[in-house]
Amino acid sequence: MSKLSPEFPFTGALERLIISASAFARDIEMEEINVTQAARNLTALVNRVARQGASFELTRGGRPIARLVPPSPLKEVKVLELSALFARLPRLDPDDIDAFEQDIGESECAVGADRDPWT
Repeated sequence: MSKLSPEFPFTGALERLIISASAFARDIEMEEINVTQAARNLTALVNRVARQGASFELTRGGRPIARLVPPSPLKEVKVLELSALFARLPRLDPDDIDAFEQDIGESECAVGADRDPWT
């Protein structure tokens, strides 16, 4: 179900159009700043992004290399939609599964299976 209007039959397309339009508008309003200036003023830039929704395109040598933008709103997923969501996820082939298990085993050996690697 859409957040916009449950009775509108093309709501998914309309939501994509609105999201695309808002991303386009954000690109138009994006300020350009070189990375040296951004590094010197990072706290102020992040505060403007968080509080005012400002967007910045970071440049090096006059060429864009990165963007500092507000996060996109997360799509709400209902519990009843989880089954369909999981069904659309890509499947690992047996070789990928074996490689994944091997990577996990090697990681556990490197840090110790009983030790939390994040602490």
